[in-house]
Amino acid sequence: MSDYKERFYRNYYTTHVLPRKGEATLARFRSRDRAYRGTWGRLLPEDRQSRILDVGCGSGSLVWWMQQRGYVNAAGIDVSAELVQVAGTLGVRNIEHADLRDYLGSRPAAYDLLILRDVLEHFDRAWILDVLELCRRSL
Repeated sequence: MSDYKERFYRNYYTTHVLPRKGEATLARFRSRDRAYRGTWGRLLPEDRQSRILDVGCGSGSLVWWMQQRGYVNAAGIDVSAELVQVAGTLGVRNIEHADLRDYLGSRPAAYDLLILRDVLEHFDRAWILDVLELCRRSL
């Protein structure tokens, strides 16, 4: 990751996201249930054992939502260590601090489904095709 991106994401939570603590964050997670059911409820696989990775998961709201619905292999990665720490304090399981290129590059055929919400716009055009190829290889 380039130096400017490292500096940008180091404090992403406290500088770009309205920080909430503990129960307030969980309440925000719960408030998304209807929207998530409407969108993700119809897109997720029926098999609750499916290996699902939310790339750029932030504080883990979607991973938490999937885990609450029995998706035992739902996981997430985020480039912001700060957001990964928030996810951990909320009890969201299987969240790791990682750069998606390194992470996906070392996991061929590891997942049944990849979710990339608000991710690709953070990459230069030259990197997007490489990122998509890494995604394809990880499926």
